[in-house]
Amino acid sequence: MRKAKINIHNKTAGWLTWDKKGYHFVYIPSYLQSTAPEPVSLTLPLQEALFTNRIMFPFLTD
Repeated sequence: MRKAKINIHNKTAGWLTWDKKGYHFVYIPSYLQSTAPEPVSLTLPLQEALFTNRIMFPFLTD
């Protein structure tokens, strides 16, 4: 499994991981509980649950 830290405004928002099953993104709890957290994308709203997709999340491709 490979892993990348996703930052917004110099704060760690979550982790992107990828493996044979696809791509996974999860927000870290401290980011969700911070003052006025912003979603990394409109397609990845703020939530504790894991996002999974077989292809790279579109907002990360450009």
